[in-house]
Amino acid sequence: MYGIVRPVSKETDAPLATLGWPLPGMVISATILQLPPCQATIMIVFITGASAGFGAAMARTFVKNGHQVVLAARRKERLDALARELGESALPIAMDVTDKASIEEALSM
Repeated sequence: MYGIVRPVSKETDAPLATLGWPLPGMVISATILQLPPCQATIMIVFITGASAGFGAAMARTFVKNGHQVVLAARRKERLDALARELGESALPIAMDVTDKASIEEALSM
């Protein structure tokens, strides 16, 4: 679960961005909560850019929490490696989401 808190001034209730935020010496922090694996609902999540970086990290997170993922990216070798890592909860599909023909070909299987 992720959330963004919009900091406001205690004195004016105005967004700090309008007051020259971030202010010198201000400490900005965030807390990321780990939620327990989902017991009742299993999602099937379609992740683009899944072969590396943020997409791969999100795939790992969803599978770790009991969901299934469809991995989409251009680099088939990396997709296949990630799918092997994630096991039966992952389905890799090589496609370029910026190319309509690539999408149609990948989804016609």
